[in-house]
Amino acid sequence: MPQAIGALLPIALAMALSSVPFLTTVVLLLSPKRGRTALPYLIAYLVGLFVVAGALSFGLAALPRRVKLGTTVAIVEIVIGLLLVAVGVIHWLRTRDREPASTNALLDRVSTFGVGASIGFALLLNIRPKAILLATAAGLALGTAKLSPTELVTCLVIYTVLSSVTVSVPVIMTLARPDSMGERLLRMRDWILAKSGVITFIVTITVGVTIFGVGLGDL
Repeated sequence: MPQAIGALLPIALAMALSSVPFLTTVVLLLSPKRGRTALPYLIAYLVGLFVVAGALSFGLAALPRRVKLGTTVAIVEIVIGLLLVAVGVIHWLRTRDREPASTNALLDRVSTFGVGASIGFALLLNIRPKAILLATAAGLALGTAKLSPTELVTCLVIYTVLSSVTVSVPVIMTLARPDSMGERLLRMRDWILAKSGVITFIVTITVGVTIFGVGLGDL
C-alpha cells in the first residue's frame, strides 16, 4: 500500500492545484449565500472525487491479471502522460500573454448559485477533461496495484482528502471564521487569476512526464 500511496501523491497534488475548483470555491465563499451553499458544495465535491476515482480503480482492479500486466495498461499510461503534457502546454500558450481578468462570466454565475446549483457544479468539476485524466491516472495507480478492497478504499480516501485540500481548507476556515476570511479570500482570488496559467503548466507537465515514465517502464 505505501507504494500505491506514493504513486498517488503527484496526481493528488495536480488535482489539488487545479485552478478551476480552487477559484470557484473562493468565489462561492465570497458570495452572500456562502452560509447555505459552502458545505453542500464541499460534500458534493468530495463525493465526486471519490466516486470517479473509485469507479476507475475498482474497474481496473477487476480486470484479468494478464491484462493488468500486459502492454495495454502501459500504453494507456503513456497516452495519459502525453495528454497531460499537452494540456499544460496548451493552457500556457493560451494564457501567457493574457492580462489577468478580475472576473469572468462563469465566476459571475458561481457567485449567484443556490444550494442545488452549487451541488451540481461541484459534481461537474470532477468530470472536466483534466479531472478525468487525473482520475484515470489515479485509477491506474490503484487498480493495477496488489491491494485488498479495504486497502483500495483507504487509498481512495487518502487521495480524496489530499486532492480536495485547496477546496476543503478554505471552506472549513470560512465557515469557522467568516469575518476574518473575507480579505484573505479576495487575495486568493486575485492571486489565482494572475498565476493559474503558470501553476497549471508546471503541475500538469510534471505529473504528465511522471506518468509517461511509469508507462514506459511498464512496457
